[in-house]
Amino acid sequence: MAIENLFGDYLVNLAAELSAHVLAAVPGWVQPAWAGEETDTAVRRCLDAGIAAFVRRANADASAYTELWDLIFPRFFHDEAVAAQVARLLEGQNLNHRALQFMAAQAGYQPERFPALDFGAAMQEFEGAFLTQATHEPALQGLIQASQLLQQTQLLADTQAILEQIVALLQEVALQDITGITADSITATNVVSGTQIVYQLAPPTGPGRFPDHWESHYLQALLTQCDRLDMTPLAASEATTETLSIAAVFTTLYLDGATRSADETVVEALSPAPHREKRVPERREAAQHPITASEAIAALPRLVILGQPGGGKSTLVNYLAAQLARQRLGETDTALPDWAEGQAPLPVRIILRRFAEWLAAEKRRGTAGDVWDYLAYLLGRWGCGDSFAGLRHTLIESGGLVFFDGLDEIRDAAARQMIIKGAVTDFADTEKQCQVVVTSRPYAYTDKAKWRLPADRFPVVTLAPFADEQITAFNEAWYTRVMGPRRGWDAAQCQQRAGVLTQTLLALPHLRRLAASPLLLTLIAQVHGQGGALPDNRADLYRQMVELLLSRWENRIVLDARPGDDVPAEDVLWLGVPTEYLQDVLAQVAYNAHQRQGEEAIRGDDAEQAAEISRAELKLALVERFDSGEKAEQIMAFIQHRAGLLLAQDENTYTFPHRTYQEYLAAQHLLRQSDGQEQLCARVKAQPDWWRELFLLSAGSSMKTPKYVQDLVNTLLPFDPGHQEQPLTADVAVWASIAAQTLWETNFSYHVAQEKLPGGFTAVYRRVQAWLKAVMVADVLLPTAGRAEAGQWLARLGDDRPGVGVNRETGLPEIVWSAEIPAGVYTIGDNKSKYDDENPAILNVPQ
Repeated sequence: MAIENLFGDYLVNLAAELSAHVLAAVPGWVQPAWAGEETDTAVRRCLDAGIAAFVRRANADASAYTELWDLIFPRFFHDEAVAAQVARLLEGQNLNHRALQFMAAQAGYQPERFPALDFGAAMQEFEGAFLTQATHEPALQGLIQASQLLQQTQLLADTQAILEQIVALLQEVALQDITGITADSITATNVVSGTQIVYQLAPPTGPGRFPDHWESHYLQALLTQCDRLDMTPLAASEATTETLSIAAVFTTLYLDGATRSADETVVEALSPAPHREKRVPERREAAQHPITASEAIAALPRLVILGQPGGGKSTLVNYLAAQLARQRLGETDTALPDWAEGQAPLPVRIILRRFAEWLAAEKRRGTAGDVWDYLAYLLGRWGCGDSFAGLRHTLIESGGLVFFDGLDEIRDAAARQMIIKGAVTDFADTEKQCQVVVTSRPYAYTDKAKWRLPADRFPVVTLAPFADEQITAFNEAWYTRVMGPRRGWDAAQCQQRAGVLTQTLLALPHLRRLAASPLLLTLIAQVHGQGGALPDNRADLYRQMVELLLSRWENRIVLDARPGDDVPAEDVLWLGVPTEYLQDVLAQVAYNAHQRQGEEAIRGDDAEQAAEISRAELKLALVERFDSGEKAEQIMAFIQHRAGLLLAQDENTYTFPHRTYQEYLAAQHLLRQSDGQEQLCARVKAQPDWWRELFLLSAGSSMKTPKYVQDLVNTLLPFDPGHQEQPLTADVAVWASIAAQTLWETNFSYHVAQEKLPGGFTAVYRRVQAWLKAVMVADVLLPTAGRAEAGQWLARLGDDRPGVGVNRETGLPEIVWSAEIPAGVYTIGDNKSKYDDENPAILNVPQ
């Protein structure tokens, strides 16, 4: 059927068949409010309006698709299942657009075959026209709340105005009198005169469509939500009333393993693997440049960004949303280096965890319409509800950048699938003019995940850990913009302190590994800023970082509260749970996990990873400590979506941010045990490589109690060399090096020097020195590396062997000759045949 023949009988036939099925599908519980034929007629008029609106939108989108008009639309509107869905409107429910999309597919509609048709938008206008007509039907007023349902459709003001015009027109002409429908007009025959009349459909023009302030009001509200730098790592003494922008310390984030050549675009570089294989050889061999996360977002219409906990995903989202908001507000110094000049799409941020909570509370299934409804709800909570119409109009007409942040924070897998496969996918398919970015931790977006988006449309990238230059840049920003103003330091002082911190981090491997995480680097910078230097004692550094991570948990509840939320006083300090109690539980869990991991003999790369802790194990430990399953669930729920001292890797697995934290907390657990030293030494003797760090951290934690360090080393090495109870073996050589490192890292020589008469401190110190000397000169077969390590530790502790060291009086090497050199002539050096700058020297030793 040609579109020009869409009139009279065609429209009436669609409406009549649908009306019959809808009236038959009305549930029995609605019947008492039914006023017989009067209500039937009112429903038919609503369906007439819906059909007219649907055809207007479909005609505008896809007038040339003959198959749609001849076969698919009649089949769809004659379907009893479709009628049952439409009957939902008479039950006070909005249409289930996802179900209707499925039914349209059953009728033969395939989006890829009819790309010009926006079926979802056409059905939304059907719903809007039905409800608009219903507001004018007295017989339906006691049956459905049409005005409320109409508001929930969140139609644009322009569209709603056109639907009102269609409803008004149908009060003048019957459906069968319509002879033509276009996007902006309806043609009908005057039954009296027989002449054709063209009714123009047009939205209101001129001022007054949206409030003048709608965008600025929305953007200011967005900045309030996104642009606040999280200052919870700062101590209370550092807190000020000043609000810092997140841009103050934002550091460029790069993509892991993603590079491009100079003549290659970001889109080409990040295209799926089969396309990249076609790159010309010259490009593959050309110098490669890293790709920033920001430029990837700027270049791609769809993107999934993965990142580890504390790796900067949400910070990136908040930074870009805030900078784009400031640009649109006309502020200067807000340029994004990787974005084209003038590229400033309207930013929207949706935190998926909160979206999921809203969907559950509203009993929604997750559709593109639900995204719009949630945004309307969200803006109302922010106090800028009157900005929604303008926001929606701009996103539809001009596009924007919509962030769906934190897929992993949706704990329920079914909800995750519903939101991604429903709401996000539908929104991205419908609003093609909008850029869409989804963020998640890797565990929630695996290759086997049912909610994984099509890779050809949603490329997946991963944030890289901080490299040296990023660590340097962050430290400079932290001191210049955060610590400096609070301490009154000038630019030179800030640069000097930042330089010292950077040099320390890059020089010490155990700190460099931690600094790769933006979150952990922030904690290290805070510790450094408090004392002007990082503690020499690693255990003290980890203690301070653990305390800061725990303080994040305490303070996060207040910071995470949404505007208008009333936070109970008893919930402010970590749900009423003292942090020392929580740390006890985590220490126990850390010890058990470390012990289990050691028994599994994990080596290689995995040795750097923290052990996995099951949900059941964590819950059991929490229940035993707090005697409350409810409290345990509350704690685990909070851990699930907050990067603190324990990280949720998936719905049933947790880890510590780094194995270092696991080892430190495990050491704290042993310190609280009556036989902790015996347990620890037994572990070290059985697996020295695995338990060495924990041994050192245990001693370091007790550095101010030298008697504990003495007892710990005595437990490890209770006998002097040569004792029959402890013969020298390769294992004992390792224990001696561990004991020496313990004394060195705890500055034990200071306590030895304080003894007026040689006592226990001196005895254990000399015993370790003796073992090191024994290892170096042992007749038994020992690894060369072990002998060398013993010599290095002996040099640090003090090598008192004759002929070693420096004469304190002269400052010269204290050389001891075994015998006098016999008289004679000796040649020292070589001739120029080997070295041009060396001549032989003749030494004559007289009698």
